[in-house]
Amino acid sequence: MLKFDIKTWSCAECGYRQDCEPTQENADRHFNLDRNFILSDIVENECPACSLKGVRGNVLVRETNPVKKSKMDIIESEADIEAIREKIRSKGPRSLVVGVRQREETDVEKAVRVDAELKGKTLNVVAKEKVKASMMALPNLTIEEPVRRQETIDEMEARIQADTDNLKPATPQEISELRAKYEDA
Repeated sequence: MLKFDIKTWSCAECGYRQDCEPTQENADRHFNLDRNFILSDIVENECPACSLKGVRGNVLVRETNPVKKSKMDIIESEADIEAIREKIRSKGPRSLVVGVRQREETDVEKAVRVDAELKGKTLNVVAKEKVKASMMALPNLTIEEPVRRQETIDEMEARIQADTDNLKPATPQEISELRAKYEDA
């Protein structure tokens, strides 16, 4: 596996890092035009993480600390792909959700839920106790819980194979192109 540092920009205020140059074009592509991103007015070099917290104007600067730079891993051989599979295997079988069961909440769960709903309410102690008593008198809620089972070894192997089927070693030309485009030498 070939590993190298890539160009990285970071915010000294919050520690946010990104591996694309903070140009206006990239700010538009990755943030301003993304319907899932709350803000739509990030400007060139502006830290999007700080902006989301309401702090505008903190800038991203080119990272010079090798420890803080983003890294790129390039698969060079079939042995690299097998190493990836082994790393996944070492985590063992997963817990699979195979269904959902319904049950009534316990009295303890109900008490915790009611306390959480009343927390922060501006009621005096007597009023709070009356509201709590009336809420506790209501029927218990129905809770849905996942039904789980452990993945079999055969299922795990099929998942690993499916997850790694599209991996292939990079050609020398692809490696050269990636290094030229992204490496921070």
